[in-house]
Amino acid sequence: MRVLTKTYRWLRRRDVVKRDFCTAKHRLLSSMELTREEKVLLGKISLQIHSADSMYYLDNDAFHYLSVGLLLPVAFGKPFVALPHNTQ
Repeated sequence: MRVLTKTYRWLRRRDVVKRDFCTAKHRLLSSMELTREEKVLLGKISLQIHSADSMYYLDNDAFHYLSVGLLLPVAFGKPFVALPHNTQ
């Protein structure tokens, strides 16, 4: 019974997080404050996050999470966006 409860909670949490990110992405894409390039970038990103991602789970705010991600190219410049994903 305990396994079923944990599985149910995990699935329910996953659905809540997915809905939160989809809503946040839709709000940002419909915003007049974003440039066309930012909207193109936002349209290409995956909405999957790791279950241990403390940046999201600290305040459970997908809108803030995605907004901060859009500020990275502005803060670090264009070369940051062009970096390969698996650099060490």
